Amino acid sequence: FNPFDHRRHMIAAELAEAGAALSRQAAGDEAAVFGSIGPTGKIVMMGEVAPGDIQAAFAEQAAGLARGGVDAIVCETFAELDELRLALAAVKQATDLPVVACMTFDSGPNGTATMMGATPADLVALAAEAGADAVGANCGAGPEHYVEIARMLRAAGGACVWIKPNAGLPVTRAGETIFPMGPEQFAAFAGALVDAGANFLGGCCGTTPEHIRALRRALKGR
Repeated sequence: FNPFDHRRHMIAAELAEAGAALSRQAAGDEAAVFGSIGPTGKIVMMGEVAPGDIQAAFAEQAAGLARGGVDAIVCETFAELDELRLALAAVKQATDLPVVACMTFDSGPNGTATMMGATPADLVALAAEAGADAVGANCGAGPEHYVEIARMLRAAGGACVWIKPNAGLPVTRAGETIFPMGPEQFAAFAGALVDAGANFLGGCCGTTPEHIRALRRALKGR
């Protein structure tokens, strides 16, 4: 199985287009739709896959999302700067849509680096170089952790900050993996995240429509 085979990433592009179209239909005029592009699972620096093949796969997906009617694209859950650079270049190559550059910060000193050692300041520098419209963090941690990350992104020069935490860290109870934060507990950090510099708030793993509704209530009037 080669996920970078042209036929396979064409199928991925068709799925992206269909999913985007469904989201566009559901959102109507009530909400913006951001298409999501995540990492490949390969490490660019290992040289297992040619960078051009990785960028081509991302470009096909971005084009599919654009055809489906998204308003913008978020490249999220990245750990490696080199792979995120390829994703951002692919979005710019395939579309003229706004793009968010987003990484997962849950490693290194106080959890302020990605698994591959990138820092919020590294992300802001890459975003400026690649022409991203916003920077951010998602997944890997709950909202209490991302208050400091939002502050660091803003301090490094991030003009527009996107934060999408998990509903806490997953735990196993009675053989089932669950995310422990309920909607109100999750939303209790909304004010602190905004004060730290976040412009966009959302939810990643373990969050539900109720978590988003709770966020909306917590932010009323902000």
